[in-house]
Amino acid sequence: MIQLQQTSDPAPGTYLDRAAAKRAHQLAQIPAEWRLASIPSVSSAPSALAYIRSHGLLTTEELHITETCDAAVLLHKLARGDLSSLTVVRAFAKRAAMAHQLTTCCTEILFDEAFAEAQRLDDVLARTGKTVGPLHGLPVSIKDCLDIKGKDSTVGWVGLVGKPAARDSNTAQVLRKLGAVFYVKTNVPQSMMMSDSYNHVWGQCVGALNRNLISGGSSGGESTLISARGSILGVGTDIGGSIRIPAALTGLYGLSPTLSRHTYERGGPRQHIVRPVAGPLAGTLSGIETYMKAFQEGEPWKVDSQVAPIPWRSECCVIPSTKRLRIGYIIDDGVVKTQPPVERAVQETIAALKAAGHEMIEWDASSHARAYDLWEKAILSDGGLACKKLCDMSGEPLIEGMLVGKPENLLTTAQTHELLADKYEYETEYLRRWQEADMDALIMPVVPWVGYKPWTWVKSSQCQPCVASELPCGGYPQRVVWANKTSPTSVAATTKPKRRKPDTRNVTGRTPAARPAVVAVIADRTAGTHVGPVHEEKQSTTGPDHYSLIKRLSSFCRHIEALAGSSGARRQLSEATMTRLVSRINDLVQARMGTAPMQATVSGTAGPLDYIAALMDLSEALETANPVAFVGIAAFAFFEVCEGAFGEWQRHLYGARSLLDLHCRTTGELEVLARDVTGLSEMVSHLLWFDVMGAIIRGTTGLIFEDWHRETLNAGGFFDIVGCPASTFHVFTNVAVGGVDADPIGSCLMVMDSLLQLEGCDTDVARTADAYRCAAAIAVLARLEDAETRLPPPGMETAMTKAVDRLCHVMEMMPVSSRYYLHLAVAVFLAGMRVTRREQCDIVRRYWQNCRAAEFPRYPDAEMRCEAHWRAIGLL
Repeated sequence: MIQLQQTSDPAPGTYLDRAAAKRAHQLAQIPAEWRLASIPSVSSAPSALAYIRSHGLLTTEELHITETCDAAVLLHKLARGDLSSLTVVRAFAKRAAMAHQLTTCCTEILFDEAFAEAQRLDDVLARTGKTVGPLHGLPVSIKDCLDIKGKDSTVGWVGLVGKPAARDSNTAQVLRKLGAVFYVKTNVPQSMMMSDSYNHVWGQCVGALNRNLISGGSSGGESTLISARGSILGVGTDIGGSIRIPAALTGLYGLSPTLSRHTYERGGPRQHIVRPVAGPLAGTLSGIETYMKAFQEGEPWKVDSQVAPIPWRSECCVIPSTKRLRIGYIIDDGVVKTQPPVERAVQETIAALKAAGHEMIEWDASSHARAYDLWEKAILSDGGLACKKLCDMSGEPLIEGMLVGKPENLLTTAQTHELLADKYEYETEYLRRWQEADMDALIMPVVPWVGYKPWTWVKSSQCQPCVASELPCGGYPQRVVWANKTSPTSVAATTKPKRRKPDTRNVTGRTPAARPAVVAVIADRTAGTHVGPVHEEKQSTTGPDHYSLIKRLSSFCRHIEALAGSSGARRQLSEATMTRLVSRINDLVQARMGTAPMQATVSGTAGPLDYIAALMDLSEALETANPVAFVGIAAFAFFEVCEGAFGEWQRHLYGARSLLDLHCRTTGELEVLARDVTGLSEMVSHLLWFDVMGAIIRGTTGLIFEDWHRETLNAGGFFDIVGCPASTFHVFTNVAVGGVDADPIGSCLMVMDSLLQLEGCDTDVARTADAYRCAAAIAVLARLEDAETRLPPPGMETAMTKAVDRLCHVMEMMPVSSRYYLHLAVAVFLAGMRVTRREQCDIVRRYWQNCRAAEFPRYPDAEMRCEAHWRAIGLL
């Protein structure tokens, strides 16, 4: 990278004062009530995202709206009128204001205009019942270089302050036509030619996930704002990685489309040699697809002659499940050493694609250094004249680390023509190799590193081949958290002595811990519309039978590789992990079902070593942040419940919650994800059940999952899954969260109401419902009992006796062959801990014996706790 030595600052009263005045004007556009009283230090609040969530400035509704990950979810609610555009725009504007104060991610503040436009769109919908377009009412953030009429586009130059655009950019025109609402413009580096986002006008933009680190450049403001959930959909630009690098550093999806598929008219000097392109950044793959589909519906070719008049073709987004793709891959391009977290992300993607049946071929990257040289020569070809002119306008110095030409880089007309010819030759040869390889796509790292601090810059050739060849490229996040699996930092560039000097900087500056790794997906130009938003046809994974959890798990294991979806579920486990995990889950499931023998270990004992090995595989599977891993989590949570390993059970529930948070944080988002991952709702129901019942059995308060997770429960379906009525489950939940202690009178009344609802035991369904109503009463009364005497509150003894008697009676009436028999383990345990007569002990003991006889061990730890209690009170 060519760098200029930063000159000394000129005297105050020149560019410094103009920049300060511009920032003051910006702050004045933020409502006073949205301004933070003080900006927390980086050490006290390293994560802007966490600080925003916990601060309290956002209302519950605003948090709910802005925590929505998928634009399609909000657009659906806006179109139906469930949410007004004004409400949504205000929520994101407030959150953007908070994010900016913590990270310096925004430039122009457009709140007043945005509120007026949102109200106009709401009025149109109310008056006509129709939306103005596919992005109706959706707040969209836009990069500073894309003009908005009447607003500055400083692009990081003080000399451009106070020079508002005379018209909307082509991109903005199309998006307005589609119903988008612009509310902020976002920060960039000076001249937009740097992998950081710093300039003299606005200052240093940092990452929302870690304020010690950068968010990349040049669309760094966009990536920071979206990862802070201050935007749900943003527009950046790319000429050498300016969308892909920021997306990679913040764990987002980003797409640099085929040049002829998207408008972008604001190019820099000599950018006809290597042309820039605008494209979307979003938190979900579905968001990228939503944007690109809508943008093509806006007919961008009518405002930009460079855009091909090709409509969106949805049928091209679906690959038949029987089609075998031929995909190339690059792990290391030989120029800059790929660091271990990034290499692992690529390797896992390769393994997942192989497991899905696709052919993977290693791609020769030896020409990529040549691509970078051509790209850099084009970027520097004006000799730095444009940057010098802009510096002279204000007296500001160049920022260190910018890629800017020197006089010796200036190309004559003849040299420019020669460069164009060289570029065309490279492009033609690259595409010839692509076609000869009969390749559908190419995957590789976006950049070789995962985390950098401000004022560290790296040269990498990994973004340039697709630019030099005008190929579309998308960033695909591997949401892997490396905090507990840090990669070695001793990897030395000297191990590859033929590599270029930037390789050394690449090792010394990186900060891999707790950073996402992103894989680039490159397609040929004809696939530019669809790189990224492509998914396989889903096959039916399960039938309607809900006979038992273990049968469902067995079905999931048999069809796990068929699971696919557009909301992130397409990621699969590595081939080796998949094989081991599915095999061992099947062994365990089939043994429980009694349809196949458990594979014996070398010691001849059935299963424990296989079980432990499967748990190790699951630990590896969790790191893929894959919704499919819910299958394994649910399976092992179930078996650990059966075998009394409550500590492991809780650990996997935390893992499940972490996975869920990566993909959805609201009821609506979970519903959308569940449509893409067949059976996910049922898996979540099991996990919610395990969470609450674990707290009940352990006698603790506080749950891992939250209320909004439980809002997704379908009353009828939930009963079929776990055997407990949804209304009774809410009683258990109240006990588990400690609500009984807060409202003992209300809890007692709720218990009385539950007992009054007891029905006649005419059917297995009625018996099961009655058993759990009794169990809920026992749980409430047990939580209220005196800690020393272990007696219920005065007047409640009769209620406890009645509940235990009734539950034992139900157990005597329930046939062992009932489909609900095995669901009653928790209820039996709760009764067993409160029995007062030996015949009640016998009923509880018979239940455990019947479970063992059926090879379904249920809570052996709980059974031993019951027997210990019986001995203590003289019943055994």
